[in-house]
Amino acid sequence: MRILFAAAATVALASPAYAAPVEIYGGLRGGLDLNDGFAVGGVVGLDVPVSDKAFIGVALGLDDSPVKDCATDVYVAGDTVCVAAGRDINAEARIGFRTGSSKLYLLGGYSNLALKPSASVGDVNVTVPSIKVNGMKVGAGLEYPISSSIFARIEYRYGNYSSGVSTHSFAPTIGFRF
Repeated sequence: MRILFAAAATVALASPAYAAPVEIYGGLRGGLDLNDGFAVGGVVGLDVPVSDKAFIGVALGLDDSPVKDCATDVYVAGDTVCVAAGRDINAEARIGFRTGSSKLYLLGGYSNLALKPSASVGDVNVTVPSIKVNGMKVGAGLEYPISSSIFARIEYRYGNYSSGVSTHSFAPTIGFRF
């Protein structure tokens, strides 16, 4: 994460003063969670041009995934223990450059994932409150303008969390610039 911010600062300081409008955007994303499922969510953010080609940005996102992983015979014969993914809140930074009308970028930031554990033995079901795990997301993406205010984006996103939890996803997004 420090490397991403250091690179953004270097680009900003090395670039001559550049006056261009800040781009504010919002979007809906969904995609393939490579841990056997899919995810849906949304993002809002802004990009600040630092030269005619380079930009830096920040974004806040909220995603949800129905991914569930179960194991049997964990504690006693015949039991089933499951952990389901829940909501994922993230705050990210982006650094990238324009290639023609498209944007190519790297992203990184903080992420908080809610896990929902449950267990059952025979007819007895036990559900405990969600467990929140902190971590980081890193990834890369490509953004392509559909019109002056609408864009499409595809991202690869890797999440690494405490307790040994990790996620991999491809997240297409459709968004709007304001």
